[in-house]
Amino acid sequence: MTHHPLEGGRAPYRAVGDKVRAGRAHLFLALTLHYQGETVAPYALLQESLAVLRAVGEKPDVVDALEALGRVTAARGDLVTARAYFHEAL
Repeated sequence: MTHHPLEGGRAPYRAVGDKVRAGRAHLFLALTLHYQGETVAPYALLQESLAVLRAVGEKPDVVDALEALGRVTAARGDLVTARAYFHEAL
């Protein structure tokens, strides 16, 4: 993945230990990259975001990450896995 200007948005949250905002920053960066046509980097970022948000128990943000994973996975052509992410988000 090439350096994206939004990547710097994650560092301050990590530095102060704000896991919720760090997880959200991963989510927003992933969606931005997805909307720019990238397919690999957004998936990895969303997996990381989902793990962090699940660990801290942020259920609304977990739903957002699952829904985003569904969209990214569908765009990659894996409709079965995308459906599973969408279903879990419900």
